[in-house]
Amino acid sequence: RRGITEDALRALSAEAQMTWVWLMLNEQIVKAARQPNTLLISYDRFCRAPESTLAEMMRFADLDMSHEVQRYLAESTAGSAKKSRYFSLKQDPIAACQRWQKQLSSQTCREIEHIVRDTESARFLVDA
Repeated sequence: RRGITEDALRALSAEAQMTWVWLMLNEQIVKAARQPNTLLISYDRFCRAPESTLAEMMRFADLDMSHEVQRYLAESTAGSAKKSRYFSLKQDPIAACQRWQKQLSSQTCREIEHIVRDTESARFLVDA
């Protein structure tokens, strides 16, 4: 699929291999999300605008944006970028969605961007 063979995939770096897996999985998700009554939200979008994105999700699910939900969202996104752990529920959402770009080399980031470039799933890597 997409012109990459199993041998070519094995020859790539671990990061590139994981990017191909990410791409293939996300292509299936995007395809499935074209069904009625489906809302597709990217992680980056949720991190960049948690309140409005969650409000959209709640409306889509026909749920109220209760004070408890708003409080939890405020508490969980008030984490410090310096103190948050990778799997912590309380962290700075912008720092969390950009972490991969800061932890990987610029060459690896370019390799990832090259693999997903011109794909429908690319918009979920850096959501506009």
